[in-house]
Amino acid sequence: MKRIIALAAALLLPMAATAQDGDHVSESNGVRVMHAWTHATDTDSARVYFEIENGSDQIVSLQALDASVGIDVALKAAPLDANSSEPVGLPELPIAPNNTATLEPEGMFMQITGLDEPLSAGDRFEMQVEILPFEPLTLEVAIEEKDAAGHSHADHTH
Repeated sequence: MKRIIALAAALLLPMAATAQDGDHVSESNGVRVMHAWTHATDTDSARVYFEIENGSDQIVSLQALDASVGIDVALKAAPLDANSSEPVGLPELPIAPNNTATLEPEGMFMQITGLDEPLSAGDRFEMQVEILPFEPLTLEVAIEEKDAAGHSHADHTH
């Protein structure tokens, strides 16, 4: 009987880990997008950051698509010119097979504009990103404190 219980526990453990990761990882066709986060805000825009692992055998292209909390989503980069404060619009971010890209503060990010209301720390929202040539992926974006340096990894592992 103990062996049956141990076997059942061993079989259920991977499912529990997958369910826990489900809120923080979106995956399709070998491409994983994880750790999506943004800062709490009291303005009508927000920057979203995440990691993308391209485990497929082809170049993929990240493009902006849609968010449940705003009017427009665009792929942007921090200003290249030290005299400018305006982010630079990007049409896409190509990612080679078996490579990783990270969207982060002071780097590349998804800019959401036209927020209906401020984003509060501890809340979450959904957004979709286009990963061509594959289908769009839906991400759950965690809203961190205004001064957060990154996605808090509290309560989950990958």
